[in-house]
Amino acid sequence: LTKCWSQARSDTKLFVDGKANENTVAQVNIGDGSPEAIREGYVKAWISDVLFRVYQACHGMDMGFSQDEVTDVFLEICSKKAALPDEISRSLPRPPENWDAVVDGVKDT
Repeated sequence: LTKCWSQARSDTKLFVDGKANENTVAQVNIGDGSPEAIREGYVKAWISDVLFRVYQACHGMDMGFSQDEVTDVFLEICSKKAALPDEISRSLPRPPENWDAVVDGVKDT
């Protein structure tokens, strides 16, 4: 999780600063550039990277958990204010309990 967290953090910064290029690992959708959209884009990129790496490690076989279980894990993690980088979460309030960004991030991956 930590490597993916750091990668999504640095890639989000590149997109926010307008410096992303073809070598940027994650495609972070920062929407309208608002703090909420940046935070949502970061979380979706982080989730996608984690799930992709697990998929690779399992060689595409059954990863041993359901979509609902993965969603619950990320909802629990994201419910902690300290789980998201300060520069991403800024002064935003803690995400809602059943945050759509997490639900969509897992579903879309």
